[in-house]
Amino acid sequence: MNMRRKTVIHNLFVPIGVEPIYFPYEVISKAIADTKLRNLKPLMHRQMLLVVGKLDSLKKLFDVIGKIPDIVLLGGVFGDHIFTKQGLIDCAALPDVDGIRGQFVGILGCSLQQTRSYLDFQQQNLSRLLDQYVIQLNDHIYKNDGIGC
Repeated sequence: MNMRRKTVIHNLFVPIGVEPIYFPYEVISKAIADTKLRNLKPLMHRQMLLVVGKLDSLKKLFDVIGKIPDIVLLGGVFGDHIFTKQGLIDCAALPDVDGIRGQFVGILGCSLQQTRSYLDFQQQNLSRLLDQYVIQLNDHIYKNDGIGC
């Protein structure tokens, strides 16, 4: 890959918060020889482009990679986990943290509202039954005293 092409690729990745780093095959194969990533060695050929960024830029990364036909996505590493291309696509499909937090708050609010309505219903039902009992008791006393018609 010539220097001009590398500059174009670099200019596509940097605005989305991802840093592209190029390594020759020899460097990569020596670097991963005694690590947990040694299983990836058969996938590596010629020059490797490693992109380093945060998980929140993953969706944008797929958009940029789609614009560059000579880059083939093999997978990715997050923390101690190795992901395939499909695993990365699945990660990119996940909603962001703020969206999940909003859904969680909504679920908790709904649950609290339902719990409150159940408790209120029992109190209202008890109050209604006590009022009915008092009315029946007064009617019974009223009829037994002979005051009625």
